[in-house]
Amino acid sequence: RPSPMVQRYGHFIPYPVDTYKLAQALSMFVGTYDFRAFSKESSEKDTVKTIESIFMAPCQATGGYKITVTGTSFLRHMIRRIVGASFEIAKRPERSCQELKQLLLNPLQKPKNLPTAPAKGLCLESIVYDEYQRGSDE
Repeated sequence: RPSPMVQRYGHFIPYPVDTYKLAQALSMFVGTYDFRAFSKESSEKDTVKTIESIFMAPCQATGGYKITVTGTSFLRHMIRRIVGASFEIAKRPERSCQELKQLLLNPLQKPKNLPTAPAKGLCLESIVYDEYQRGSDE
């Protein structure tokens, strides 16, 4: 159980998780894909997004793990669904990371029994704008 001092800043998983399989599952999402199956967006919005990197690292302050996702832009609930789906795959030996790859390759397919992680612990750390996007006063 997490310390009460950090409990509200993370999501406690009350079951054993294969961290190697979790890292594999998260790595499936790196690249440019149609993330329709992992979002709440309507079909009119562009659901093709690029995830540049996903890192999972131990967090000494909490005794847990920190997952950092870097990308060009994200859809509503996209990161929460990616993390929830990855944990579901990692906790069940009978499930495979290939399920996630199939959803990315077939975006109209509905995910089966893949939960959305709670917003608890989700934190936007930074936004980096290209000079082109910001405009220049020069």
